[in-house]
Amino acid sequence: MKRALRARLCALALSALLPSCISLDAFFFNPTRIPDGMDYSLERYPAGSPEALKLPAARIARLTLTAADGTRVFAALARHETATGRPTVLYHHGNASNIDGYWPRAAQLFNLGVNILVYDYPGYGRTPGTPTEPGIYASARAALAYLKSPESQVDPSRIFHYGYSLGGAP
Repeated sequence: MKRALRARLCALALSALLPSCISLDAFFFNPTRIPDGMDYSLERYPAGSPEALKLPAARIARLTLTAADGTRVFAALARHETATGRPTVLYHHGNASNIDGYWPRAAQLFNLGVNILVYDYPGYGRTPGTPTEPGIYASARAALAYLKSPESQVDPSRIFHYGYSLGGAP
């Protein structure tokens, strides 16, 4: 009798839990899209932020990278004038936003003296697609490949990864 009751309770618990496990994408991936025709502002700072801590627009390059699966990955690179003599941070942002939402953190890192590249995952910001784990890794690889290329004008031996929340995976 007790075994039959335990078996029924286990079956009931599994039937309640299994559907939530199958749809965890909604928990892990909550992208903030930028509508078609719009662009990143790269100017969203908390109210009262000193001008000296904001990233100068002249130091920012807007990039379109291509992942191995063909996805266009949108990114922003803030590079110091003496970029090759400085470390570069590849910033893997968190969930529920895009480059704009993490821009104040990028500015803080830039003001510490590093170059910084921030990119969006598929389904986030202007990067098309649907967020998936393989898509996140592919976009991270595209960002890293760009930084290692001569086109980036940064020292490929001085690249550091910074992952925030969801960005800790790539």
